Amino acid sequence: MNFIRRCVAAATLLIASAACCFASALSIQVVQHSKGESKIFETTRAIENSLLDFFFENGCIVSNSPIAVSQFDANEDENIFYKGSDDAYYGSIRYFVTVYVDLDIDDSKNPDAVALSNISKISWKTVDVRTNEEIDHGSGKVKASAANAKKNEDAEKRVVDFASEVAARIFREIKAR
Repeated sequence: MNFIRRCVAAATLLIASAACCFASALSIQVVQHSKGESKIFETTRAIENSLLDFFFENGCIVSNSPIAVSQFDANEDENIFYKGSDDAYYGSIRYFVTVYVDLDIDDSKNPDAVALSNISKISWKTVDVRTNEEIDHGSGKVKASAANAKKNEDAEKRVVDFASEVAARIFREIKAR
């Protein structure tokens, strides 16, 4: 009986280690762009959670850097990117993904709410940390019809779905490598 337990434990360990060998390791950094604001909005947190969930559910080993806030400053964005990229390198992560969330909350009725209408644009850049090669970049704007959808629809679900679409695009590019 003891021999059977050892065999089952060894087989389980072998299968688990084999799965880890084929999983992509990536680190995500979300950068919130918002004019004159230094606090992190819930919309940005929902996007980060959705990205992490998507990659984890698709078999990736995922880590993240804390959400950073930038005032639409290219130098600040570059410093944030290189800091996150260095963290990924020293953490033995293969891919580093930076997602920029441009918020437009000037005309928002409730900027603290999770709402697609608070997002003007989302863009991203994916880098292979080992070679420092950019393997993907892109951007997406929120469609006006999606941002102004019916009030009875779940606003947070729309944000999560939008972030999942972005994550799916990034995931396809990583898997294509």
